[in-house]
Amino acid sequence: MKQVHYIKAFIIAAVCLAVIPSSAQTKYKTASAKVTVTGTSTIHDWEESTTTVNANADFAVTGNSLQNINAASVSIETKSLKSTKGSLMDNRTYETLKADTYSTINFQFTKVISITNGVATVAGNLTIAGNTQPIELQLTITNAANGFILKGSKKIKMSSHGIKPPSFMLGALKVADEVNINIDLTLTKA
Repeated sequence: MKQVHYIKAFIIAAVCLAVIPSSAQTKYKTASAKVTVTGTSTIHDWEESTTTVNANADFAVTGNSLQNINAASVSIETKSLKSTKGSLMDNRTYETLKADTYSTINFQFTKVISITNGVATVAGNLTIAGNTQPIELQLTITNAANGFILKGSKKIKMSSHGIKPPSFMLGALKVADEVNINIDLTLTKA
C-alpha cells in the first residue's frame, strides 16, 4: 500500500515539473549599440560616443522573460569614441584616457542586485585608463527580436578612476569632473 502512495507522489511530482516553465541559460552578443559620454566645461558642453561595443552575456530566460543575469561583460575600444567637435577633441579625450596604454574601457558584471518589472540593478567593475572601480548600474530591459534591449545611464567622476579632468588654454577651459555615461545596447542570441 505504501509503495502505491510513493508511485502516486512520484507521478504527481513529475507532472508538476513538466508543466512548470524552466529557465534556460542563453548566450547573447551585441546586435547594435551606442554608448555616449557627456560632460561640461567652463566654455561648452561636450559629447563623445561610439557604436563599436563588444558585449557578451549569459542570461537565464523563461520564454521571452529575463529571469537572471549569470555573466556579462562589455568592452569598448577607447579610440572608437568620437566627438561632435572634431578630431582635436578626440585627441584630447584619448590623451586624458591614456588610450595609447589602455586601449579598452571595460565593464565586468559581478552580480545582480535586483530584477523587477523590467528594471535590473547590477553591480560590476568598470575599468577606465587602467583603473578599476566597482559601480552599480540600473538598466531598463525590454524584449527585442531574438534578444533584449538594455538602456541606462550612470554618472561617474573621472577622478574616481585616477583621471585628472583636463584643462586647456592656460586653464581658461576646465572640464568638469563628473561625466554621464548613456548606454543603449541591443543583445541577440549568440
